[in-house]
Amino acid sequence: MEIGTIIGSTVALLIMGFWALVIYRTKGRKEPLTIMEDGDVVRLFLTDDTYDEFSIADIKDDQQKIYEAIKNKIQYRSKELVRFVDRVTFFRDDDSKKEQELLNIILSAKA
Repeated sequence: MEIGTIIGSTVALLIMGFWALVIYRTKGRKEPLTIMEDGDVVRLFLTDDTYDEFSIADIKDDQQKIYEAIKNKIQYRSKELVRFVDRVTFFRDDDSKKEQELLNIILSAKA
């Protein structure tokens, strides 16, 4: 009975130690937020996962309204994104001014 308790406790400590190490190593990890327009949907990606998406079916012909919708979504999610994001990129568009503006919105949530 005592040997089983020792083995069980050791296995439990190893499992907890593994998860503590994983959490510790990924705590400060920052990654790019990629924004992609896909038909009637705008998708926000963190590395390889879809972080969020929303429909632009009613405004897909007006690029300025699409950008405003993206800005509003980023502002809404900024308190979460500030922990993960170190830069913003558009998938097919290379507009560094807009990318920097969106990153500033995210970073302003840190304060």
